[in-house]
Amino acid sequence: MTRPELIRIAERRGRSVEQIVFRFALDMGMVALTGTTDADHMMDDLEVFEFHLEPGEVRQIERLGA
Repeated sequence: MTRPELIRIAERRGRSVEQIVFRFALDMGMVALTGTTDADHMMDDLEVFEFHLEPGEVRQIERLGA
């Protein structure tokens, strides 16, 4: 189940929920491992380097794990 908070952030940013979670992981200093042979999926993954989350969005996502 996808959290409504993530859906709202993704919709506001014009990104997928997966991209938001991937960007969050990178912003937190995590090493996100991906592996795909699908060109479209690879492009989706690379698009996370085209944006950053706002501090308020990061706090929102952090609260999901609390």
